[in-house]
Amino acid sequence: MSDWSSSVQRQEIKGVVEAVLEELQTTIGYEDLGEEVLEELTPFASLSEKKRSAAVKDSLIKTLELEKPVIVKAIEEMPDYIGKMKMFEDVSEDIRP
Repeated sequence: MSDWSSSVQRQEIKGVVEAVLEELQTTIGYEDLGEEVLEELTPFASLSEKKRSAAVKDSLIKTLELEKPVIVKAIEEMPDYIGKMKMFEDVSEDIRP
């Protein structure tokens, strides 16, 4: 691949990466990503816009270990917590004088 072609792909990916990082609400910027990560993302430039964004997002989530934000983890654990609180309330009503 020519240097010009590679440069064009790099520019296309840069815009996608910046948009994805903003969407993920991370403090990591394009400049913070290592050369290795950027090389890994460059081939996605040849995909359609929608597929390119999805591929870059998936790759960054795995690479930067952003699998699940804290809020998602809390929401996932909430039903179990609510169930335990409800059970405690039911028992405490039974033992009141």
